[in-house]
Amino acid sequence: RWSNFTTAFQAAHMGELLTSSVLIVLGVVPVSLLIATMAGFAVGHLRMPGRRLVFLLFVLGLTLPFEGIITPLYHQIRDMGLLNTRWAIILPLIGLFMPFGVFWMRAHFVGVPGEISEAAEIDGANTWQRFWRVHVPLAAPAISSLAILLFLWTWNQFLLAIVLVD
Repeated sequence: RWSNFTTAFQAAHMGELLTSSVLIVLGVVPVSLLIATMAGFAVGHLRMPGRRLVFLLFVLGLTLPFEGIITPLYHQIRDMGLLNTRWAIILPLIGLFMPFGVFWMRAHFVGVPGEISEAAEIDGANTWQRFWRVHVPLAAPAISSLAILLFLWTWNQFLLAIVLVD
């Protein structure tokens, strides 16, 4: 009977669980997009000293297996007093998604011709204006595809929820 679906939905408190999942996604995805876009721009487009070393550190972050860091992560979250809160899931996910997000956005910004940024600089734009008014609009496809990936990965993250939230 169709009423069994409603009964099961109410018995499992699915409304509360879906609300919690939405709040976690809304906490992780925008912050991750912002930080990854800014870091990808800095590593991929700006000619800052040490950018290759920073990029190498982000690439090394891609090699860490998630299952290998879950125990130290548990102890750190416990020591911070964040166990059984949404922050226990939001903060680690932002950090865990950064290597891929920066790698993704760097790949975009490396491909943008430098002449575009030079033209904006000649017109009087500083670095922040070039970033927000020129490069972010050009990066809309890369940002939107990264947003979709981050949404899916955050929504499907069960291990953190099982370990850090009762």
